[in-house]
Amino acid sequence: TDRHVPVARHGRTKDCSDGPHSDCDNAAYGAETVARVKARGRRNLLMVAPPRDQNYSQLMIAAAEEAGRRHEVSVRVLSGATSDSSSEAVNNAVGEHLARHPETDAILSASVPSAVGSTLAVEAANRTIGKDIDIVAKESLPFLSTFRKDFLIVREDITEAGEFLARAVVQAIEHPDEPPMQKIVAPG
Repeated sequence: TDRHVPVARHGRTKDCSDGPHSDCDNAAYGAETVARVKARGRRNLLMVAPPRDQNYSQLMIAAAEEAGRRHEVSVRVLSGATSDSSSEAVNNAVGEHLARHPETDAILSASVPSAVGSTLAVEAANRTIGKDIDIVAKESLPFLSTFRKDFLIVREDITEAGEFLARAVVQAIEHPDEPPMQKIVAPG
């Protein structure tokens, strides 16, 4: 960008109004997860969130916490691991959280590895996904429903995002004076 090379981003910075981008609406993901688990009778949600220095993490956490207040759902953010951590690190941190907070009845996972780690911790605690605890997981490739059938899945279509970003870069090259192409996709 500093050298005026057309660039399109998957994701947003705090102020990316000047460049082409495509992103999942992570605030909607956080809020909708709370509403979804509340509808299933859950009241104590643990978030395995992205690293807090990331914009999408801040959006997701803030929206989930606000939705938690509206829906009377306790929302806690996991300490000791993030959605970028290894499955083993998430397993250990979620296991410790479940031991301290056995009332936890839902987990929001922002990545496939963190969903796998959360599953291992839940099962080690002799809890059953879909019965006494739900795991809502965001994934870009269909995997988790083959791993455990009772996951609540939110799809992020990376093929659609990639195609959009390719068009956005071409538009930035061919028509540099036009407003940048930008797209925010609701979680599916």
